[in-house]
Amino acid sequence: MNKKKFAFRVIFYCLGAFFTALGVVLMINGNLGVSAASSLSFVLSLVTGIDVGICFMAFFALIITIQIVILRKDFKLINLTQIIFAIMFGYFVILTEFIAGGIVFFSYPGRLLLLLTGNFLVALGVTMYVHAKLVPMPIEGLANTLVLKTKRPFYQMKITVDCAIAISALIISIAVFGRVYGLREGTIISAVLIGWMIKLIQKVVHPVMDKLCFDQKEKT
Repeated sequence: MNKKKFAFRVIFYCLGAFFTALGVVLMINGNLGVSAASSLSFVLSLVTGIDVGICFMAFFALIITIQIVILRKDFKLINLTQIIFAIMFGYFVILTEFIAGGIVFFSYPGRLLLLLTGNFLVALGVTMYVHAKLVPMPIEGLANTLVLKTKRPFYQMKITVDCAIAISALIISIAVFGRVYGLREGTIISAVLIGWMIKLIQKVVHPVMDKLCFDQKEKT
């Protein structure tokens, strides 16, 4: 393996996780609703008073545990590398809260700008860390686990997992606060927009990463 190209993969992976965390923080600051994947960690942070970055770590640890329970003997030890992403992403959220936590707008257009900027950063980050082909995000790992067990397409299982997370956040929010937190029109906008942005960003980012990160035989 070309060490220089592997180093670039690690750099892009870490930058991708950082941009994703920054996007999540800006979406939270916008207060128009976070993405479905982030909703439960956000609500748990409100319920417990624990920093949202720590809640992300705990939530991802739960997701990995669910994978182990479902797969049992079929769970491969290499899948425990998802813990690396869980810890790194949690700390990146804490870091980006420190960097961008004070960026708040009170007008609706300003909050919408934060949401859209957050969407773009999440789309950019996901594009980078997924294409680096290193450690998967635990939520994607759970979706892949369900694919193995159900033989259903990945996109269906990804939608199922995201919906389950959002519904859990909704139930906990209503049970504890008597109202909905975290899920608003921004959640719907993000569900549509992030996927569309990823499709566009891939056209720019993938060729650059392919050139810097992979030998010809490693490209897919």
